Amino acid sequence: LCVVLAERGVLYPGLSTTVIHRMVARASLTSNSRGVWTKIENGRYEYEFEKSLAEVAAENEAFLEQTMAEGLGQTVMMSTKIDPNQISVVAYLSDPFAGTIEQAVQTDYEEIEQ
Repeated sequence: LCVVLAERGVLYPGLSTTVIHRMVARASLTSNSRGVWTKIENGRYEYEFEKSLAEVAAENEAFLEQTMAEGLGQTVMMSTKIDPNQISVVAYLSDPFAGTIEQAVQTDYEEIEQ
């Protein structure tokens, strides 16, 4: 099972135009980016996770800063902020031996006013 936090539309401003990237993976919501092994019983499997958008953004920024510090490239930090109105959680079951996706689901969320 893999669970990914995705953003449906992200603006990447460039020198001459702004490009909208669709379904940008922002974070793995499983303990391992390759997913977790599952045992489905009675046609069900439950997986719980909790991660704030601020935590995801901070981890992404730290990764980009480390990458640049190691001299592995340059990036613009403008598009690291996550728009809560564009959030989706994508979960999929894959067969790691066949390299196939067996089943997938996407749930879209909108910001909840507090």
